[in-house]
Amino acid sequence: MSGMEPWFLRFSGEHPSLPKAEAFAILDSERYPAVILEGFPRALRIDTTPEGGVALAYRAGYVKYCCKELFKCKAARTDIAKAVKDVRFDELLLCGESFRVLVEKVECRDLGSVKELEEELGKEILDSAGGARVDLLNPDRTFFGLCVDGSFLFGAAEGGVGSRISERRPSLRPFFHPSAMLPKLARCMVNLARARASGSVFDPFCGTGSLLIEAGLIGCVTFGLDVSQRMVHGAGQNLRFFGIRDCGLIVGDARHLPVRAFDSVASDPPYGRNSSTHGANARQLVEVFLSEALGVLPSGGHLCLAFPKGQELSKLGEELGYLTVEIHEIREHKSLTREIVVFRKP
Repeated sequence: MSGMEPWFLRFSGEHPSLPKAEAFAILDSERYPAVILEGFPRALRIDTTPEGGVALAYRAGYVKYCCKELFKCKAARTDIAKAVKDVRFDELLLCGESFRVLVEKVECRDLGSVKELEEELGKEILDSAGGARVDLLNPDRTFFGLCVDGSFLFGAAEGGVGSRISERRPSLRPFFHPSAMLPKLARCMVNLARARASGSVFDPFCGTGSLLIEAGLIGCVTFGLDVSQRMVHGAGQNLRFFGIRDCGLIVGDARHLPVRAFDSVASDPPYGRNSSTHGANARQLVEVFLSEALGVLPSGGHLCLAFPKGQELSKLGEELGYLTVEIHEIREHKSLTREIVVFRKP
């Protein structure tokens, strides 16, 4: 494994705590070391390995840009112009490769025109990397600058999931149901469950397959269970649509798990409204499942559940023997706030 180097993350900004938690869960799941350098509004600087940086770029749902840092300086045009001249762009771009420069400002009132700065940085890159060319629509490489809290961060962006994740929204899938979880949150929950790229993930209330899709796309072996034969059939359609083949699906009751062992569990249990509990009390359903899941997870394994706030899910899990790792709240609408709770089996 390579040595540590600085990276910075530009979060998408939908939630105050999930993006950072997701990033560190990814690094934890794959055992990549990380040290926080600085925290900013909707951004974070860390030291991690090149492998860790790439994992963040390709796995994190709430990361808009993940960049290997090329320089950090004061958010002033003169400082930026000086710092960019020290970067060997000829070592970053091959002859004939294309690039673009994007700059964003987050709570940054200085720096002037973003468009002008992008053009100035682009000119410096062209001067440094002979034979490179600009392509604003489909470049081989994106260089990203972030002005935040008086600092300017500039780096080489790795390809990520953030810009493409909307292509997997439930309404575009072959099988749709209004209870389906949005892909960004589903990806985040899979990551919070510390799913490893080569590990196995179980969803005992799989519904239309939202969580299984995201787990499969990061390379996990997946298995889904649902009491509804219609949902299981629909989940299979959706998984095949996204090219996910290494997945098992079965009609069954989460209170009587027909499975033996999985590395991680991530699920969005039913609690009424658009989802059905088939006559069972939602809290009792989850309680029995959590008890059953103790026999499925290995020691140190993680389980991530979404459930309405006020049901004391964390307390329930701890009474059964789990350790609560973290809790995040998401307000869905006026009458519903959900908790995303992550447990670890001791």
